[in-house]
Amino acid sequence: MGRSELRETTGQFAYTAKAARQYAMARRQACTMEIDLDHGTYAVTELHGTGKERASQLTQTSWLKIGRWPGSIRVSAYQTPDGLMAMTGIQRLSFLPDGTTSGASIRFVHETDEYQVIVHPHSGQVVLGDATTTTFAEDQYDLGD
Repeated sequence: MGRSELRETTGQFAYTAKAARQYAMARRQACTMEIDLDHGTYAVTELHGTGKERASQLTQTSWLKIGRWPGSIRVSAYQTPDGLMAMTGIQRLSFLPDGTTSGASIRFVHETDEYQVIVHPHSGQVVLGDATTTTFAEDQYDLGD
């Protein structure tokens, strides 16, 4: 059950990242995926209010729910495109109305299996797969030779 649970966890995380990007584009408002590496949860939030009263609130939709990965799965690395690594704390992955993101790579581990979800910063493309074959490379563009 471990490997299928790992695939399901990375798939749900990737789905939430894709949905958050679409949500930001449709609403024409930035949103953030807050990832709590210590407690194994993630949720999409939006900023509400103005000035000093501006606060982050949980996005309330039927298809963007709080996610949680099982206790048997842990995060081995969270990396931003500029190379900053995190193993603990709350990390924020931003989605902008133009479809771009702050970008990140997150590796989920169960025993000896490791899967990775990559959110590309420029295109917003979300890629998932086995961590040994999925790499955090630059976005690819078709210039239409």
